[in-house]
Amino acid sequence: MTTETQKSTSFGPYIFAAGILVAIAGSAKLPETQGGFPDTLPAFILGAITAVIGIILWRRQIKQEQEQPDTDPNAINPFERLQSIQAPLVKLKEEASTLDTEALCDRVDNILQEYVIPFAMARHKVVEKLGMDKGAELLVVVAYGERMLNRAWSAAADEHAPESVASIAEACEAFQELAETEA
Repeated sequence: MTTETQKSTSFGPYIFAAGILVAIAGSAKLPETQGGFPDTLPAFILGAITAVIGIILWRRQIKQEQEQPDTDPNAINPFERLQSIQAPLVKLKEEASTLDTEALCDRVDNILQEYVIPFAMARHKVVEKLGMDKGAELLVVVAYGERMLNRAWSAAADEHAPESVASIAEACEAFQELAETEA
């Protein structure tokens, strides 16, 4: 499953790193006389200017990528993922007490791989759309639900089915809370 729409190369980070290295090398030598400047001052200045140019190019590239519309049909819509997780999670909650621990592990792992991890990979879209405050609230609840699913998987792997079933119920409640707040 693809989570990034495109990979672009930029020389900004490399120019920035090279500038930092040159600036560090230029500033490492002590001056020959007290209160003076070392003879490597031009190298330091060149490195500092190169680093500034690199960071400007890097930031410009990031801004251009953010301004481009998301035209990839395989791009992940995190809000659709949250809506679509409800049915399989409720079904798992209903069937959890009748499944053996290996089947619980498989079902929980499937939900994590299909819904939760892709959502986590696209969390920047949540913050962009909802803003930092509301986006952070949503991400905290998703993180709790993910933690409960991981706990359910771990308990099932340890063959402790009652704890796994209880953790699945808590995860289901967390994602249900998200569905109610979005509606």
